[in-house]
Parts: sequence; C-alpha cells; structure tokens
Amino acid sequence: MAGPAEAASPAMSTSSTYRATFAIIGIYAALTLALLTVGRQPGPELPGFNAAFGAGVFVADLATGFLLLVLFRQTLSASVLLLAGAFLFSAAMAVAYGLAFPGALTAGRALVGSGQTISWVYNCWIAGFALVTLAAVLVEAWGHDRKVDGLAPRAAAGIVGILAFLAALAALLVAAQWGHRLPMLSAGDAAWTPLNAIVNYGVVVVLACSIAVIFLSIGSRSELFLWLSLALAAVALGNVLSAAGGGRYTVGWYACRLSWGASACVMLLYFMAQFVRQHGQLERTTGDLAERTRERDRIWSVSEDLLGVSTFEGYFVAMNPAWTRVLGWSEAEVKSMHVDTLRHPDDAVHSRAGRARLAEGVPTVRMENRFRHKDGTWRWIAWTMTADRGLIYVAGRHVTAEKEAQETLRQAEADAAHRQKMEALGQLTGGVAHDFNNLLMVVAGFVPRVKDAVAHDAKATEAAQAIEIAAQRGAALTRQLLSFSRRQPINPVVTDIGARIEALRPLLTSTVGPFVDLQLKIAPDLWPARIDVNEFELALLNLVLNARDAVAQKGSISIVAQNRRLEPKDTPDKLKGDFATVAVIDSGHGIAPDILPKVFDPFFTTKQLKGTGLGLSQVHGFTRQSGGSAVIQSMPGQGTTVALYLPRSTALPERVIPAKQQKSAGGTALLVEDNAGVAAVTCDMLVQLGYVVHIASNAHSALELLDRHSFDLVLSDIVMPGTMNGMELARTIRTAKPNLPIVLVSGYAGTSGAGPEFTMLRKPYRFDELRQTIARVSASARERAVL
Repeated sequence: MAGPAEAASPAMSTSSTYRATFAIIGIYAALTLALLTVGRQPGPELPGFNAAFGAGVFVADLATGFLLLVLFRQTLSASVLLLAGAFLFSAAMAVAYGLAFPGALTAGRALVGSGQTISWVYNCWIAGFALVTLAAVLVEAWGHDRKVDGLAPRAAAGIVGILAFLAALAALLVAAQWGHRLPMLSAGDAAWTPLNAIVNYGVVVVLACSIAVIFLSIGSRSELFLWLSLALAAVALGNVLSAAGGGRYTVGWYACRLSWGASACVMLLYFMAQFVRQHGQLERTTGDLAERTRERDRIWSVSEDLLGVSTFEGYFVAMNPAWTRVLGWSEAEVKSMHVDTLRHPDDAVHSRAGRARLAEGVPTVRMENRFRHKDGTWRWIAWTMTADRGLIYVAGRHVTAEKEAQETLRQAEADAAHRQKMEALGQLTGGVAHDFNNLLMVVAGFVPRVKDAVAHDAKATEAAQAIEIAAQRGAALTRQLLSFSRRQPINPVVTDIGARIEALRPLLTSTVGPFVDLQLKIAPDLWPARIDVNEFELALLNLVLNARDAVAQKGSISIVAQNRRLEPKDTPDKLKGDFATVAVIDSGHGIAPDILPKVFDPFFTTKQLKGTGLGLSQVHGFTRQSGGSAVIQSMPGQGTTVALYLPRSTALPERVIPAKQQKSAGGTALLVEDNAGVAAVTCDMLVQLGYVVHIASNAHSALELLDRHSFDLVLSDIVMPGTMNGMELARTIRTAKPNLPIVLVSGYAGTSGAGPEFTMLRKPYRFDELRQTIARVSASARERAVL
C-alpha cells in the first residue's frame, strides 16, 4: 500500500497548503483592520530604517528571482519566467529606492533626484511588481501550461534579467530627471496627495485580483502560487496601511515597509521548505538507491550466471565473480583480452552477427557459443544480450553439462538406431544365407560325384569345375553375410594372436605387393583371446586388402598388436576391461566424415565395381561375436586406422592337432538333418569315410535311435523343426553319453544358443573338412575317455 500513499502525498500536501494560506491571509487581514485605527499616528524618524528595508528587499527578491530562474530552466514554464522577472524588477527597484530616499544612504538628502523622485520610484516599484505578477498569475491560470520553447532556457533567463534591470533603471532616471514635472504624489516631505492614494489603492486592487485568480482558478494545483498569494497579500495590505497613514514615518507607513519585507521573505521560505522536503526525499531516495545497490551487488556477486558489460569493439569493462568460477580467468585477465581470444573460432561468425544485430537496434539478442577456460578446455555459454548507450550488457548461463547431456542422448539415440538397423539387416541377411547355404551344400557336395562321372569328358569336367568354383564363391559370400549378422557358426579357441599374425606374414606381404611398406609391430607380452581363428584371419586379410587399395601401392601399412585396458568412454560400445588390440593403420587418402558412419554396413563400398561391400561388415560381425568391437578412425588425407578389440582370455592358448595326426576310425554314425538334399550329400560323405549311417529328421527321432542303437559319431544340424534344436540335442546326448563324439553343423547360428563346448562345422563344407573335423572330435573324445 506504500505506492498509492506516496502517490497521494503531494496532492494532500498542496491541499493543506491551500487551507493554511487562506487562513494566514485572513489573520493578516484582521491584523490590518486592527492597525487601521492607529495608521495615521506619527512615529519616530529612523534614518537607517529605509536603508535596511531596501537592502533586505533587494537581497530577498534577488535570491527569489534567481531561484525562480532555476525552476524555469527545469520546467520552461512561461508563468515562472514572468514571476522571476517581477522579483528581479523588485530587487532592482529596491536599489533605486535606496538611492532616491532622503537620508537612506547619506544624511539629510537623497543621492539621486528630488523629493518627488522617491514617491515616483516607490509607486513605479509597487505598480510594476503588481502588474507583472498579475500577468504571471493569468498565464498560470489560463495559459494551458504554456512553455517557452522558442529560446534556450539560459538565453530566456538572461533576457528577462536584463529587461528587469533596464525597466528599473528607466523608472529611476525618469523620476530623477523629470520628477518635478510629473504630477505631485507628495505634499512637502510627509503627506500624500490624492493621486498617491489612488495609485496605492489601485495596486491593492491589482494584487487582490491576482490573489483571487490564484484561489479561484489555480487553487491547490500549484503550491508555488499559493505561497505567492501570501506574499501578494502582505504587499497589498501593507499598501492599504501606507495609504491610510497618509504620509511618511506614520504607523501605517512603517507597517507597510515591514509588511513588504515580510512579503519578500515569503518566497524564500517557500524555496527553503522545498529544499527541506526535497532533501528528505533525496535522503530516502539515496537510502533506497543504496539498498538497491547493495541488493544488486549481492546478486552480482553470488549469481552463478556470467554477468558483464562490454564494448562493441569486443572488450569487457565489467564482470561479476562468476566469470572466474566458470572460466578460471581473473577479472583483470578477461579485461585485457579481446573476445576473439576467449571465444571458439568456429563460433565467431554467428557471434559477430548477434553483436551486429544489437548495433542495428534489436532490443535483445540470444545466442550460444563456447568460451575458453584457463586450462584450455571449452565451456558452452548461453548468452542474453542488450545494448544501451554504446555498451553491451550480457548475462551468460553455463550450459556445458546440458550440451554434453544432449550430445550423449543424441549419440545414444544414434547408436540405438544403428544397432536396430544392423540387427534388422543381420536377421535379413542371416536368414537368406542360411537357406542359401543349404542349397550350396547340395551343389558343392555332389560336385565330386559329378566330376568322377564325367572324368572322360573334358568339357563336362570343365563345367563341373566351374560349378565347384561358383559354389565356393557363394560359400564365401554367405560366410561374410553371416559373419556380419553374427549368425556365423564359430569355433572359438584360446589363441596366441601374435603367433597367428606372424603366421600370416607371407600371405599379407604377397597381398599388399612389393611397393607397399608392410610393418608388423607385435607386443611380446600380447594377451591371448578366445576367437575363431579362421574368422580372425579373414578379418585381418579384409583390413589389409582395404588398406592396400587406400594407399594405391605407394604408401605404408602397419599392423600394431598391443594390450589395452579400456574404459566405457574409450569405445562407442562402452567396452570395459582388458583387451588385445589389433590395429591396421594405413597412410592412404582417408575417408570423408559423411561416409565414415556407413562403412560397416553390408554392401556399402566406395570401390564401385571392385568391392562387394562385405569386407568391413565381416570384421564388424567377427569382433562383436567375439565379445569385442571394431572402431574406425579416419580423416581425408590423413589415412585410416581400424582397431579390433578382442577380450583378453586368462587361459593358455590351445594346442592345434596337425592335419597329418588326424585320423577317422569309421563306425556307426547318427546324422540328424531335416533337409533331404543336405542329408543325402552328408550321408554319401560319411559312407565314404567308412560309416554306417542312420538318418533322423528331428531331435526326437534321433533320441529314439540312440535308445535302440550304439553310435560312434553324432553329426547334427543346429536349426531343426520341433521343440528341440541341435544344440539342445547335443547337450542331452553329452549328459547321457559324455564320451560320444558330437559335431554340430549349421550355416546359421541364429538363436540356437550355440556355446564353445561343441565343435562346429560350417555349411557348406567339403569332404576334407568333414573328415578332418570328425578326426579332431574323435581324438578329443578318446582323450576324455582316458582321463
């Protein structure tokens, strides 16, 4: 409720002044009536009284006129300017009065003029003052708040002061030079003539009109003019007493001069009251301002936002402590640096554009950019800026955490979308490859029979060889598709990765050619990993082939194998732990940033007609299926690095039985295969190996045969119809017959839950592969039986 009370206080004050003024004038009028009864009585002749009277009026009216001119410069009000002229004229006439009054400044005589001179000076004084104040009152009352806007305030004040002085000087000169020729205003040295009384009472009428206009028209809307009415009433009632006194040195005459002196002080009292009031307001305002300044300083100091003031040239002139807390720089350091030194170069263009918009008059500009911390890192700041009087006022919120969270969310969404895409592609390609493998199995399995049957026909033999080559290429294609989709059946073994890379050195050297510098850097203490050796060798060969194409036969390729401990932040897949790392680094042309995210997609290639687009997809599938990851880094013109992260195995590398030691003993075999064509091919191969074959189309049929017969080998497909797949069948058999050799066959691992406890044979397989696999599992079974 403080606001309305404060708003109403000036009006309430002026209204009370109105009532008090009216009351004081009434009291003064009553006092005048009381003095009229003794107004004609003579009083003592005091030689110094007139000098004191003139000097007092001069000082008071001169000070009042000056203060009114000051007020005019603030308001440009025409009425205030006229009022200032009236008081300046009065001050000048007070000097003329002292010069013309006999005995005022020199004993027994006047300095200027004759006995009539002082009468005309006094009457010109009171008449001129009364008329000019009446003009001021009329302008204030009905001038519609007229302003003096044609002249500069200082020039208008100077002109009024000069005119007031000239008017007083003219009155004094006329009265001094031609006073004896003018009508008589005094008889002898003491008594007034009727003309003098008429002038005095005329002035009273003019002053009374001014007072009436003030009370009836101006009223309480101007406290200045209410105070003026007091001054005018004192002059008017003093003149009544002077006219009633009839001459000099009477009680009325003395009362008139004293009343005029009091009148001259009234306006000074008004300005003193205004000073006291404004001083109080200033103290309250200063207190409020000090409190607001303290509040602003507290906000400035404790704010977590970066608050500051800068020039349009790019230098900061003020800043709060948050700058040091967020950016590490001291205030002096920030002030000494141009904003381009602090701001990230990539953010310069849009930041300068924002500053230009402020210069064009845009009220508020918002933008984000990065500022350099003292430690060299970058902080994201969201700025709100406005401009005033050639300076830019800024408020910056530290949003690095929000930016990082947004980037993490964006990356997570991108990774999730990529995984979903890869999973969908994997399911599609895996399903196609599974069916294709069964077809290739039939084709590749019967090619040897066809070749034997047409051995006497050269053209037919050539055609059979072409069919065999096509089947092998188809098998390689499906192998890469299944590897990408992570549906490739694998035989993971704990492997000495460094030894496998060294074993591949001759092949890799011949692959890259004589003009490419191939370097192998293998850590001597490289950790082993549980991987499918064939898939690892294929992945490494794919990477070296890609590197060879990138260097265009005139660069270098390095294979670096080392141990590394990963944290989740080190790889997109958030891997953590110990990994054996194999990196293939080339000095080739690099990969464009817009292409890099697509390189692991199947069928994506930049080699146009040369590549299948399955090399890197096989690498990706192999590492993921091995529990690791593949990460690629590349920049145009700076080469490419592809790193394979393979989980460390704490077991010792497994011994591989040489092919010459692998023997197959023959016997009775149980073949579990639901595809009739594949079953026929496999049965033929087993018969060639010396087995008597029993065929089951599903797991339940196989279990029934196991109950009725004794078998030396079980060869089962993984993916089969029914409630039990090949892996579940193998585990059931292993539980009942732990030493029975079991080989699982599949062209598609799918969701079979394949584990490392069984040997896997990938479709399509050749006769030699089947023979070697059976010999290996038979040897392992015999070792288990001995143990």
